[in-house]
Amino acid sequence: MALSDLVRKNTRIAPPRVLLYGPPGIGKSTFVAMANGLILDTEDGAGAIEGIPRIAGLETWPQFRDALNAVASDDHEYKLLGIDTIDWLFRRIEEHVTGSRQNTTNTMRTAHGGWGSGKDVMLNIVYGELIPLLNRITARGVSVIMLAHATHETYRDIDGIETQKAMPDLPKSVLATMIEYADIVACAREQGNERMLVLRESPSHVAKFRYGNSGINSCGMSWEHLKAAIVAGRDAQRAQASAKPAPATPETGDAK
Repeated sequence: MALSDLVRKNTRIAPPRVLLYGPPGIGKSTFVAMANGLILDTEDGAGAIEGIPRIAGLETWPQFRDALNAVASDDHEYKLLGIDTIDWLFRRIEEHVTGSRQNTTNTMRTAHGGWGSGKDVMLNIVYGELIPLLNRITARGVSVIMLAHATHETYRDIDGIETQKAMPDLPKSVLATMIEYADIVACAREQGNERMLVLRESPSHVAKFRYGNSGINSCGMSWEHLKAAIVAGRDAQRAQASAKPAPATPETGDAK
């Protein structure tokens, strides 16, 4: 097959994959509810929000996997899916790997022959089942919002410098994977009397924003504000791509 048959140009931006983390009660579930999204409820936290469509009673990984399959395959009009919360979902995957619901003495260290093999099995599920299902969902035009609780731990940056930062409270074995997978990692926090989303990495927060550099470091905590930040970032990307290069001059060393 020729290279020209393989190469495709994006004609539209794919729906965002967002990892949104913050303390309990700050409004993570409400964020999805305000966007008229569907919630897959792992901890029954959305039960306090009236009128929100949700799939509750997801107590095992196979149940959750079936729900994701339904969102990926069945006819529906939802444009946003909220996983509430992704850290509880990983707990369900750990229970599936270890069988700890049947035997509470089983752990990730002792499962599947010991020697920490449980973590490898869990990663196989994340890479082989969870992420492909999420990709199928975004491929049909549905944004995915993965809600997570927050923790505050030591973070090592690319230069090897360690600092204390707020970050998603996920198992260490999958934390880097989910940060890499997400298009946006946003920290929900109180700022004065407002609830904000931190979108850019800072000395105190782990964050990520894949949609260009528009100078927007945070936005209001709503789907509409986040969409506006994405549009501004996309416009900045387009402007940068279409900008004409400066004429060559002897000072730049480019002139012949």
